[in-house]
Amino acid sequence: MEQQFQQEVMMLATLKHPKIVRFIGAYRKPMVWCIVTEYAKGGSVRQFLMKRQIRLVPLKLDVKQALDVARGMAYVHGLGLIHKDLKSDNLFIFGDKSIKIADFRVASVRLDDGELPTT
Repeated sequence: MEQQFQQEVMMLATLKHPKIVRFIGAYRKPMVWCIVTEYAKGGSVRQFLMKRQIRLVPLKLDVKQALDVARGMAYVHGLGLIHKDLKSDNLFIFGDKSIKIADFRVASVRLDDGELPTT
């Protein structure tokens, strides 16, 4: 658990892209571990979709948000990183309805041959 916490802090501290949540700081002492990022007013994509239930998201917004995720993942992959937990709970909606990627707890660094390191 401690290793995952440290890994996520290190990754978030180095990732600088408009489609990745901005890292603000981290705090750790016995029984309290916190990672502070920018505030996502709209919550997670999962929360958003659960509230909407059957009502459809406008196609133009769907495409814009899909491109947000694709751009963020292109940046991450361009650095040789693999997120490994991309899902609606780890995508956050901001005031302008843009989406940013979060939760790099289980991410890995891709080796030069394209393989993931064994753990």
